[in-house]
Amino acid sequence: MTRRPIRPGAPLSAAPLLLAALILSSSVPSLSAQTGTDAPALVRRAAEARLAEDWFEAVELYLAALQVNPAYTDAIQGLAESYYALEEYGQALTRVTEARRFKGDDPALLSMEAFIRIGLGETAKASELFRAVLARLPNDLEARFGLALLDLRSGRSTDARARLSESLRISPRNARALLSLALISADAGRSRDAQTYIESALRYHSQDPRTQYVAARLAARSGREREAVDRARSALELRPSYGEARRLLASLLLDSGDPGTAAQLMESAVARDRDDALAWYTLGVARSRQGQTDPGIYAFEASLSLRPDDEVARRALEDLVIDATPVEDPRRSRVAAERFARGRQYESNREYERALAEYRRGLKVDPYSKPGRERYAELLRLRGKPSSYLAELEFLKSLDKADPAILDAAENYASALSGAVGRSWGLDQLLLGKRPYRIAFFSLPGQGPAYHPGVGAVLARALRDETARSSRYAVSSETAAAASFADAFRSARDSGADWFGLVRTEETERDIRLSLEVYVARTGSPAASYSSLRSGNERVTRAVSHLAGLLESAPPLRGTLLRRNGDKVLVDLGRNDGVAAGDTLLVVRKGGIAPSPQGIGIAYREADVTGEIEITRTDEEVSEGMLRRSGYLDRSNLGDSVVRKPDPPKPETGDAAAGKTPPPGNPAPQTEIPSGEPVWPGLFEEIRRLR
Repeated sequence: MTRRPIRPGAPLSAAPLLLAALILSSSVPSLSAQTGTDAPALVRRAAEARLAEDWFEAVELYLAALQVNPAYTDAIQGLAESYYALEEYGQALTRVTEARRFKGDDPALLSMEAFIRIGLGETAKASELFRAVLARLPNDLEARFGLALLDLRSGRSTDARARLSESLRISPRNARALLSLALISADAGRSRDAQTYIESALRYHSQDPRTQYVAARLAARSGREREAVDRARSALELRPSYGEARRLLASLLLDSGDPGTAAQLMESAVARDRDDALAWYTLGVARSRQGQTDPGIYAFEASLSLRPDDEVARRALEDLVIDATPVEDPRRSRVAAERFARGRQYESNREYERALAEYRRGLKVDPYSKPGRERYAELLRLRGKPSSYLAELEFLKSLDKADPAILDAAENYASALSGAVGRSWGLDQLLLGKRPYRIAFFSLPGQGPAYHPGVGAVLARALRDETARSSRYAVSSETAAAASFADAFRSARDSGADWFGLVRTEETERDIRLSLEVYVARTGSPAASYSSLRSGNERVTRAVSHLAGLLESAPPLRGTLLRRNGDKVLVDLGRNDGVAAGDTLLVVRKGGIAPSPQGIGIAYREADVTGEIEITRTDEEVSEGMLRRSGYLDRSNLGDSVVRKPDPPKPETGDAAAGKTPPPGNPAPQTEIPSGEPVWPGLFEEIRRLR
């Protein structure tokens, strides 16, 4: 059977492919006339093109055969397979329906239509077709595989494993069943079973490139890097056009610290296909790791010209420009322009938080952009942050980029804010060194190489940057790749961090799951576990923002006593921190607060509480309040910590109040993915490619 195309990038849209088909159709008579080839010979050549996974030549040749004989079912069926491989499921369905008019309910056509229906998301119809095949041919391996796929799609991996095991009983050497069971076992953590299945597949099918490819992925997943590289090379030698194997090998070489060889592989890939966006991206990663800034930027921009919506490639390009070019480099403004354009689009749609995020990212790339900073400042003003708005105007003045309108606005806001809390204490609240908690991030490899080589480092950095925007965390400036938990634990503890996070990325072409495991740096004990699974457009941005938001809200509010005038005090917590007039804060002796030995929390002794503060006025980043001492002596000093006063415990009711132990029950299972999120589709997609 055929496989899905190795060619990366977004699936071709239906309209361009239809146009291509029409062009090909119009040119077919001259092709057949020039070659003098009959329809069977054209179909044989098309089958050879399919075997080499040259789907475009296969389409051309099948169309040529149909010009000679419009009722040639082998050509119609082959054309349906080729369109399926190109993920043009609508065209594939049209062709397979046409073939069924000639061959009726042929089991092979029914199974093919069922797989096409899966591609279209019509799983119920696909199941009906597969079961119709099995009603006539109970041992049909194609239909059994299709139903196993549907089991995986529904999250029933045990049922899928049972179906595939039964297929092995029918055909013990069936490569697809062996490879599928190896992947399902590995996903379930049954590494010994996975190894048994893949060894059987290699024993019978060592000359099959896809067997070598799956063996390479499983070896990489198990940490056997050398074997993974060898297997990937074998797959590529067996099929030099095997783009997935080439990218897997490049990814493994990048992980092993050999970007030069990875770059050579990707140079050959883009020479073979200049429209291979993923090969251009991988080449950009390799060149940037070699320290070759200009070739790296060129490769990333080539990738984005083909796939403008590739968030990973865009972030990788921006990171390279930020790290390796001077602030005045004109390429910065070119790269940042896309962020500013997206920010303006979100503004026009009244999606102000998303617009702010785009402007922030654009200004990180091009901090001297006057239009970008003006729009960012205006949004801050509209979001009720006048001090931040004024700070942006002052920055433009410092760059000599302030026009009369900016100068007037800065003067007016400076006058209006003269009585604000921060200014009344003679303090620039936006220059405070807040960030009471320290965290370090480390990237871990996912469950095998991802769709984008090096995506783990890119997204761990994105999460770090997003978290650093919070006033709660001081984030380590580096996001290192950790070989193990022990390495990350040692590094975080030595750096004096409160917590450290291990970031793992899993990715398919259309889905991403970003996982964050947080540990206490002092003890190494688990603190929190977060996961964000996102699909569709802007999935990377949404996954990163979701995790950063969860992390920001996790630790308790904590600040510092900054100034004091009698019982009137100033603390570095304000409206942006969720503090409002009437709130009560506790003052804790400096050094009296430490991270909890477990969880994302803090611990302090009641004896170290020196007073309470009732907040009377708030600003964006600071608040004013009245101090009430605890006890007879005044023990509150500048630099002491302040935390929110805990709510009084609620009175116990029912069995708990009576001292009775509740009957044992079945606690809700703890899952990595919050309830309501779909099952990770990566395994389904990986096995579907085995068709």
